[in-house]
Amino acid sequence: MTIVTWTKPVRRRINSRYVETGQRAPLKVHVSLDGVRTMCGHDIPDHAAVTATTADWHLHTNCYNCAYRLWPTHAPDGYICPSDSHDFPIRRKPPVHTGPPCPKCGEQHPLNETIPPCALNPPSQRPADQGRCSLGACESTALALRHANPELQLDLPGILTTHCHHCGHEVCTTCQTRPVDRIRQLCEPCRQLDGTAIPS
Repeated sequence: MTIVTWTKPVRRRINSRYVETGQRAPLKVHVSLDGVRTMCGHDIPDHAAVTATTADWHLHTNCYNCAYRLWPTHAPDGYICPSDSHDFPIRRKPPVHTGPPCPKCGEQHPLNETIPPCALNPPSQRPADQGRCSLGACESTALALRHANPELQLDLPGILTTHCHHCGHEVCTTCQTRPVDRIRQLCEPCRQLDGTAIPS
């Protein structure tokens, strides 16, 4: 790939006319595949300067349209596609921190991944009448995931403890099995235990 740039005359307004100052201002640094046109559609002028011939185009260009059009087929590994004309130089992706090998699949999942892709997603057994589950059948989504994946130590967000995985109604956020009337409410047995009950 060819990295090219060129300049344009600097003009200054004097009264009602623009006159050239004799100076030239640099333009964007473009990328060309054929040395004739840039990826953003400009014909390369004769006075253009070739600054590099390299496959590492992303280290040189500051033209958003060139980068955007090259990205689908020539995206550099480990870099983030610029989002606008101010997103230069092109940035590296942040490092992904992984945990120890997963006891289920052996892969090292990213630490910020709440539910690893190898986790089984338990089916929802919704009651036929679309109402609440029968007594004792409710379980939060967090509890259903843990029961379906006993070998995984899942660090799940609290929002997954508030509703039944099957009927969708509110459950106690402590035991995660008994129905309650509103979100983040404790059932009577858990309230009597002063919030010390731990889901099995």
